[in-house]
Amino acid sequence: MTDIQLGKDILPARVAIVDDSEDIREILEDMLAIEGFDVDTYSSSEKALQGAALNPPDLFLLDIRMPGIDGFELCRRLKRDERTSSVPVIFISGLLGIEEKAQGFEAGASDYITKPFHNLDVLIRVRTHIMLRKNALKLERVNEELENKVEERTRELRLAKEAAEEANRSKSDFLANINHEIRTPLNGILGMLKMMGDQTMDEELEMFHSLAEFSARHLGDLITDILDYTQLDSHSMRFRFASCDMADSLEKVCRLHRDRAESKGLTLKWDISPESIPFVTDESRVVQIVSNLIVNAIKYSTRGTVSLFCRKRDDLLEIRVEDEGIGIPENRREDIFRPFTQLESPYTKEHDGMGLGLPISRNIANELGGSLDFSSGSVGSCFILTLKEAGPESPAVGTGEAESNKAEKDASGRTVLVVEDDAINLFLLESLLDAHGWNTIQALNGEEALEELDAETPDLVLLDMGLPRKSGLEVLTWIRERDDMKDLPVLAVTAYSAAEDLARFEASGINGVITKPVSEELLFSEIQRLMNA
Repeated sequence: MTDIQLGKDILPARVAIVDDSEDIREILEDMLAIEGFDVDTYSSSEKALQGAALNPPDLFLLDIRMPGIDGFELCRRLKRDERTSSVPVIFISGLLGIEEKAQGFEAGASDYITKPFHNLDVLIRVRTHIMLRKNALKLERVNEELENKVEERTRELRLAKEAAEEANRSKSDFLANINHEIRTPLNGILGMLKMMGDQTMDEELEMFHSLAEFSARHLGDLITDILDYTQLDSHSMRFRFASCDMADSLEKVCRLHRDRAESKGLTLKWDISPESIPFVTDESRVVQIVSNLIVNAIKYSTRGTVSLFCRKRDDLLEIRVEDEGIGIPENRREDIFRPFTQLESPYTKEHDGMGLGLPISRNIANELGGSLDFSSGSVGSCFILTLKEAGPESPAVGTGEAESNKAEKDASGRTVLVVEDDAINLFLLESLLDAHGWNTIQALNGEEALEELDAETPDLVLLDMGLPRKSGLEVLTWIRERDDMKDLPVLAVTAYSAAEDLARFEASGINGVITKPVSEELLFSEIQRLMNA
């Protein structure tokens, strides 16, 4: 047996001859054998089918007119069999008309050789179609190898993606835990400092107290920035849209920062038109952006005026914050919105911060359907926040002193269960509630909470979500499964503030969430809302 050479590959070749004429079979067999081909001969289609099933050749030479199964039908059957479907078929027959040739090609033939045939013509056609078949087989093998590699690479990418998702989940769990572990003692620090602030202190102690409170709040702001950035990066930040008076909100922000500006010898002024601007958006997030812009303007200014301008046009709200500060160098203007990037060297910088405020603000603006841009010269910068009014509004939650006082008045004779594992935070909450007329029951872990609930149904539950023995979620689930407590208002007071945490709390039936550090005003505003409901 010899082979056909194709490039550098030596390829074996086997030819099957099917003809009811013994003379034709012998002529073709001798011719091909001399050229080095392996040859199988069959006198009928039935024998050819049996032989090809056991040992498929590289080429079929078929006569058309044979007793029993003719060449056309044999060709069709070979093409239906997976073992021989790709083997080329050449018909060898007498002079044929166009219709018979068309019938042969429709049956699956690759070529025709007309009798009487010439040896060279037969050899050229046989070699050509065998080489084409070998090339096709080689291409199939290459494709199969490529498919295997693609499949292997896809599997590797899938595993890498799963590993990345697991790492991201681990990061989120780690950040959530860090958030809880830092915010809980920070809430205690701020709470105790507030209670100290209500006491009479001499001037020096008052200064120490003020500095400690400022540092604690600054730490809280840094933690919030890190968590906001990670939520925006993972597209998990949640927004609450409601109708609000943006003019009133912006004026409050300006008044809040006026003392800070004046302490640096700056003037903070604002021009908001009209005086009342009903607008559907996430008010707290807009306040966060504007507050950050004002703080930055004050931080990087040493003289002059910081100005806020607000105008409403149709469904667009434009808020500009201008300053007369140091400006932003032309070659660093793309850097200010890059996270963890600061224009000053970390070894010589004069201003604090981590370089997250502006990236967070721009991302939040984008999530709100708006934009945050700026212009700057050698002196002074102007940041422009543009917001588009959001869709259908959701019920707004009232806040303020009037509701807080109403909560105090309505609390007479009411009982609240406070579930908190941190003793300082428990003491702080109990002190605030006692001052507003609430009777308090304490529980330091989830199991104690269930025991207290089993013994007495309170009017309200303040529930920390990270608890020993049984988690806050387990306590909440237990409450919602009780027919006599399914409407019991439960307010989460927790350091877990990631979007997935809030979604989990809501899905389990929480009535509201306050994140630590706890704002007394917000706490009693939420309590009043739940009591009214």
